[in-house]
Amino acid sequence: MKIDLRFNNQEIEVVAHKVWEQCLEGPFEFILNKDFQIEEVLCNNKVASWQVVGEVEPLFRAVSHKIQLVSEAPIQEIKIRYRGVPSGWQNELSEDIKAINWYGVWYPQETSHEVGDETISIYGCEGYELIKGVYDQDTGVWQYGGQGYDPYNIILYKKASLRKVSSEFLNIYTVDSELANRAEGITEIFEDILDYFHTDLFYKIDMNTLDIVCVEPALNQYGAYLRKDLIVCCTIEDDQDKTMNLLGHELAHKWCTGADCNAWEDWLNEGTAEWSHILYVYDRKGEAVFKKKLIPRLEKCLELEGVKTKDGSRPEDVHVRSVAVLYRMYQSYGIEVVKRIVQLFAQLETKTTNQLLKAIEQHISKEAKDFLETLL
Repeated sequence: MKIDLRFNNQEIEVVAHKVWEQCLEGPFEFILNKDFQIEEVLCNNKVASWQVVGEVEPLFRAVSHKIQLVSEAPIQEIKIRYRGVPSGWQNELSEDIKAINWYGVWYPQETSHEVGDETISIYGCEGYELIKGVYDQDTGVWQYGGQGYDPYNIILYKKASLRKVSSEFLNIYTVDSELANRAEGITEIFEDILDYFHTDLFYKIDMNTLDIVCVEPALNQYGAYLRKDLIVCCTIEDDQDKTMNLLGHELAHKWCTGADCNAWEDWLNEGTAEWSHILYVYDRKGEAVFKKKLIPRLEKCLELEGVKTKDGSRPEDVHVRSVAVLYRMYQSYGIEVVKRIVQLFAQLETKTTNQLLKAIEQHISKEAKDFLETLL
């Protein structure tokens, strides 16, 4: 699907265009942020109608309308023109930062027919820098897509306001001078965490330069997410421990990933990523630092039950619950067993709880496997 994108004050204006080789069987359906208004639909270059057939709350994302396009003839080409104010986690427009992403459902998602990932053309942003985009000097248009990155993760910085801090392994982007000063101090932390993951915890992987983008002051909620060679966060904390935690957790997802993130089994991704950071603190900063700074936080996790839900859904607080599960393993079996569990998950070909339990029985002990199973 090819998308033309324009920013107009607090709104985005979008034209989504797709041509299939063969006509579709049945209608074309998709979901789109409910705050957007469709202005025109063309099917096979003829004006067509559409209807809202439901309202959905997709996991992690903004509330959306399910939309069906109505065409008298079988559909081979569509063009959808719409506009609206972005909403959803870490979607925000300001003068200095324009950030929209998958969480905001700003483009057609959960489509009834394959649309593919093609290119996004961004118009009217000559004075901005698009992270991981390519600028065409002749047309004044930013192009995104076809580079192996998430093409719908758009983050633009006003060039006049942008501050960039770089080292061998990463670039940090912000428009806040104070955050830029903090960024200067975290490059060594990042490199030490990366060295630990490469030499002590996991296998070594090829690392491209990682871009860390801060969307504060457009947003100031804590949290981050990882895409290929990209970490999107709200801010860089003045608390170095929190920054270390954020970087360690998100970087660990290079290895700690692959389990179903839409189900309770997401505990595998999140629990092992968080404990990768905890293991870093234990091994590189010392057991005394671990006990002083992390044990009090981990003790609070014990108030929660396990991660497995009756209907198989993902608990909202799966991060904390999964940390509690592995903390109970630490209490009973020690730090080396938890480290081995994290390593075993990273090495699994099939990332499921059952496969991890089998690996624990084979490489650690049946007793440890049985105990972990009771904690879930």
